[in-house]
Amino acid sequence: MKLPHIKQFVKKSYWKSKRIMYKLLPRWTHMSYCGYKLFYNRENALIARIRREKEFETELIDAMVTDIKHVTHPVVLDIGANLGLVSLALCRRQPSVTIHAFEPGLIQRTALQKSVHDNFIQKIQVYPYALSSTNGVSEFFVHTEGDQAKDGLRDTKRGATTTVSQIETLTLDTWCAQCHVEHIDVIKIDTEGAELLVLQGAEITLKSLRPIIYLEISPKNYVAYCYVAHDIVDILTRYNYRLQTLEGEIVTSQNIKDLLEKHDTFRALPL
Repeated sequence: MKLPHIKQFVKKSYWKSKRIMYKLLPRWTHMSYCGYKLFYNRENALIARIRREKEFETELIDAMVTDIKHVTHPVVLDIGANLGLVSLALCRRQPSVTIHAFEPGLIQRTALQKSVHDNFIQKIQVYPYALSSTNGVSEFFVHTEGDQAKDGLRDTKRGATTTVSQIETLTLDTWCAQCHVEHIDVIKIDTEGAELLVLQGAEITLKSLRPIIYLEISPKNYVAYCYVAHDIVDILTRYNYRLQTLEGEIVTSQNIKDLLEKHDTFRALPL
């Protein structure tokens, strides 16, 4: 057998044995994160990053803590909560916070629910909805091979192969009305490209409650949703918000394309 063929055979054998191992081992495991047990599925590709960084997106969490540290009973919405990395870090840093975490992905949501349950955290409420621009049922693209952090309402083609499931969508306005929400301090939106859809379904909430918004804007994701970055600037301007980088640089429709070369997380302040 020639050397290239041997290398290919070894590589295939390695991944085959790894898949067999994952099937034999328990699906869920945990690690220490911000003083909590963080549960995750064994093949989750995000965990290597967490082991390196210890706290997920510290710059984002620092900014969110600054926004709520002087509030007596702060309320935060974590839209696209994934494993709960932002929610758990906020709970550790600001114990008085109440967090409503939205995660439509079954694997991620199950892990987050296990973390909340096993750490006896009463301040995090977990919801199975995908917040969007309409109420109803939508396709939801689930990635295989541990790439669930890229799951979403569209297939962005950034991860492994996907399977399609059906999930319930709600607008933020509908959820707030159903739950009689009267106060929100901060909203974090990280929905793999669906950020504009979340904003479109939140007009009443944002105009009446005026929370600070943190959101991801990534061309690699939103291209699958057929909008462009300045559409987010435009809708926030219509809601009387000012978009800026985490460092405070003002974002406009004219400069956002250049800023996206250096930034993917932004802060929107009510005016």
